Amino acid sequence: MIKLVKPTEKYLDFLSNTRNTDKGKSFIKMKTPMTIERIQQIIDSTKPDHFKVALLEDTPVGYIMITNSVEPDKCGNIFIHIHPNYQNKGIGVSVMSEFLKIHPWLSAKVKTTNKQSSAFFEKLGFKKSYYIFTNTHKNNMKKQAVLSLSGGMDSSTV
Repeated sequence: MIKLVKPTEKYLDFLSNTRNTDKGKSFIKMKTPMTIERIQQIIDSTKPDHFKVALLEDTPVGYIMITNSVEPDKCGNIFIHIHPNYQNKGIGVSVMSEFLKIHPWLSAKVKTTNKQSSAFFEKLGFKKSYYIFTNTHKNNMKKQAVLSLSGGMDSSTV
């Protein structure tokens, strides 16, 4: 069973190692390794119930965090990362399910090209609600649209 806990000092090495794996770097498009000091800054600047470490039988297996707009009915950024050794075992769904108990109003922003994340949130009962189109003509930026999924899971979904 998954338990979500506060990201205390004892989990800093785990968070750093998880973020700095090859999969972790590509997940968040990191160009430089994430230091323990930077992780501590992120923790310190995040509301206590907006960043949680996921434990499986007291072993850290991932984390989940929301940033930006975190008011009810607003769409914030959800960052969920499961250590590669624990992926594809249903742990991400369990982590998100537990997090939704704390934040049942949560919505997700997912890039339209990110089919894996879209399928993940739809599996949890989120519904596509609208697209956000970004003006990308300045400075030769890549074109990007963001799919917003709203809702959340209900007891019949999982």
